[in-house]
Amino acid sequence: MKISIVITTYNLEKIIEESVLSFINQSLPREEYELIVVDDGSTDTTPSMLDNLSKTHNFTVIHQENSGVSHARNVGASHAAHEVILFSQGDICVDYNALKIHYNFHDAHPPKEYALVGYITWHHNLVITPFMRWLENGGPQFDFNRLTSGQKADYLAFYTPHVSLKRSLFIESGGFDESFVIHQGMTAYEDTELAWRLHKLGMKLFYDENAIAYHYHAKTLESVTKRRFYEGQMSKRLYDLHTTFSFAGSLTNKSQGISSNSLFSDKQKTFISSLIINTFTIKPLEFIAKYAQTRFSMPLLFKLVCRYYYNKGMQP
Repeated sequence: MKISIVITTYNLEKIIEESVLSFINQSLPREEYELIVVDDGSTDTTPSMLDNLSKTHNFTVIHQENSGVSHARNVGASHAAHEVILFSQGDICVDYNALKIHYNFHDAHPPKEYALVGYITWHHNLVITPFMRWLENGGPQFDFNRLTSGQKADYLAFYTPHVSLKRSLFIESGGFDESFVIHQGMTAYEDTELAWRLHKLGMKLFYDENAIAYHYHAKTLESVTKRRFYEGQMSKRLYDLHTTFSFAGSLTNKSQGISSNSLFSDKQKTFISSLIINTFTIKPLEFIAKYAQTRFSMPLLFKLVCRYYYNKGMQP
């Protein structure tokens, strides 16, 4: 059961070569997978770097006008020739055995409903702050601390920087919703929206912590709160499209016994957090959080500040 790797990229000249080469230099034999890279209208040296690399390493490069990541992924998937599609992006580098783990999983689970998400952590060349550590373990980026390797995950863990699924199920779902755009190609929750449709089609998503990907994208409180505002905006569209959708998920937290996400609905969490943090309290709390992000781990404070901007985005 061969794999088609679909990587999307935009203006990532600092890391794109390392990313591509990490997918080329794998323990999985090259004849078992193909590599497709979609350049979404980059204006730096990314296009020429990809063209030169493709001549040496024999992979497909597709250049298109900047249209957003959803369109780029759909275009890449439309060129996929194999039974399994693995989605990733140009700021991701994968471990030497990552593709073999995905390959072995799908070889052992041929039904179309089976999918696999791997572990994503920070690239070793980044200065990793306490805030970034929180983002990948319970923060609004990833929530790996509630997942158990080798066990089933829920649709909320469908993390598109490192997830594989059967091409037939992806086609049946209709692919990524290309209208899930805020402005100028900026998207949010387009992967969650697809995951919900896949879930309704019976997707069985599993997690393997040994399939490791490294994310070369430093995050700050400022950049994340800006995105949280956009996510708040798009959550309204998500609920409008899918009235039964829930951010509660279905998994328990290994350390706490029950996931905090499963205790309250998104609307309840918005109401509760609004009682704690508002326009009068946000400034001093945000000031402390900005100071702490590179020095101390303050999960509750980080969560409250990020939640404030999400709530703000949800407002009419």
